[in-house]
Amino acid sequence: MNSRWVVPLKAVARSPERRCLLVVLLAASLAGWSAPLPAAPRVDAEASVRMLTLSEQAAMRGVVWKPGCPVGLNDLRRVESLVVGFDGTIYRGGLVVHKRVAPAVKRILTRLFEAGFPIEAMEPMETFGGDDDRSTKANNSSGFNCRRVSGRPKTFSEHAYGRAIDINPVQNPYVRSDGSVLDPMARRYLDRSGVAGERGVLTTGDAAVKAFRAEGWYWGGLWQRGRDYQHFSATGR
Repeated sequence: MNSRWVVPLKAVARSPERRCLLVVLLAASLAGWSAPLPAAPRVDAEASVRMLTLSEQAAMRGVVWKPGCPVGLNDLRRVESLVVGFDGTIYRGGLVVHKRVAPAVKRILTRLFEAGFPIEAMEPMETFGGDDDRSTKANNSSGFNCRRVSGRPKTFSEHAYGRAIDINPVQNPYVRSDGSVLDPMARRYLDRSGVAGERGVLTTGDAAVKAFRAEGWYWGGLWQRGRDYQHFSATGR
């Protein structure tokens, strides 16, 4: 018998349909021909966009969103996508962004997955209590978070508008104008030429940067002062 048709008989006998399938396969084997194995299910790489659920909104209130934030919760969307992890496994992650940029982010995340660009974590910011430092130390890629610009307490970050995304912040640190970094774990990534090609590192012309640039987004790695290698925004800020 063709070894491709050897299957556990107990599993086949569980239903009439499976018993019929066994008869067909046995007959095919005795007749000396074989049919191709069924194709593996196709993985749908396309990301999706949806409104926030009531439970998600409740989890965000008082943590990553508060009254006085520049956008309302109803203006936000969750973009969900398959993501390639650092260990090569595939998981489902999601980013919360403004509804106006959600279609572009959907295309971006789809391209990142198709390119196999690795992202270590993509958890909601409320998981970290809205604390950007905690999220950074966990190497978490994130979108919306109603917070101020570091060192400018009167100015909302682009993340507060849902128009910015940070990717793998450990491998792609924010570098101050004096050349220092906030997170000690990120120091080894200051020399970008020395880490180019490493897992999760963003570099000019790579698949991830191209995916954002194709949608008109700006990359902080090209800023002239205070380069922010993890940061992408729809506005350039």
